[in-house]
Amino acid sequence: IRTGCVFQLQKFKADGTVTYTGPEFSNLVLDTGLDSLISYAPHAFGFCNLGSGTTTEDKTQTGLDNWLVSTNNVIATETYYSSGVGYDYPAWRSWRKVYEFEPGTIPQAVSEIGMSYGSNTQYFNRHLIKDVLGSDIKLNVLPDEGLRVWVQTFVFAEVDINETREGSFVFESIDEPVTINYTWTQLGGWLTSADFVPGRVVNNDVRIMETPSSSYNAGIAPTSIDAPYTSGNFYRDVEAYWSAGTLIGPYWGMVIQHTNATYSRIDFDKPIEMTEEIALLLTIRRSWARSTQEEIWV
Repeated sequence: IRTGCVFQLQKFKADGTVTYTGPEFSNLVLDTGLDSLISYAPHAFGFCNLGSGTTTEDKTQTGLDNWLVSTNNVIATETYYSSGVGYDYPAWRSWRKVYEFEPGTIPQAVSEIGMSYGSNTQYFNRHLIKDVLGSDIKLNVLPDEGLRVWVQTFVFAEVDINETREGSFVFESIDEPVTINYTWTQLGGWLTSADFVPGRVVNNDVRIMETPSSSYNAGIAPTSIDAPYTSGNFYRDVEAYWSAGTLIGPYWGMVIQHTNATYSRIDFDKPIEMTEEIALLLTIRRSWARSTQEEIWV
């Protein structure tokens, strides 16, 4: 999954007169922001923060250089999603919000911006403010001016909905390793789910299927999952474990699901044969990448 954010700033006076409209510019999603996607969706970072810092953006930063002011005052919001089928970009979901700092609430010129889960805490991203030429600027907001900030956060999958990819599992038994080929299909459930949290993996979300199916809540959930989303990092593997006796018989596939929606489906070319004496350990690798708006729409 790729994720990112786009900003645009506009100054205005109390009578509604617009005094400045800046260009759209992309952000840098921080490591801490990627970590947080195991608990929150990108749109959950509901505080817009402004600062006066000027250091170059770096993924290891955890916030603004010099925080000045925050707001969670949202005056407009919209949600978009697309199947991606028939286009040059994959399936995506985005949230567009307009934040407003009222006149007189910004104490000095601002040069950096970032979204966070709380006021000046748990940051998703951080970026220097840009002008139309792409240069870093200090934006002076006068005492009789306010500031509107357009914020569009998004996620998109590496494949289109219904596009399939092939792969294989290697199962190491007490006799000899067994390789089972599979096909993986990205489904559209995550696009329409308001509660989609891209990094969350809990017990009920991973299910082994007796027959190939995309049905929500079908199949058998793991006995346990190691560090599902309360700890760990965005690059950390998650281990799902089915204890001996949990799976008995042939199993033909898997689904990944969450909150009434199925996100992906895996079909095995031949069944996994399970008995009362066999346990199953599955390693799930969460893959993240930062992105800019241009990688989606152009």
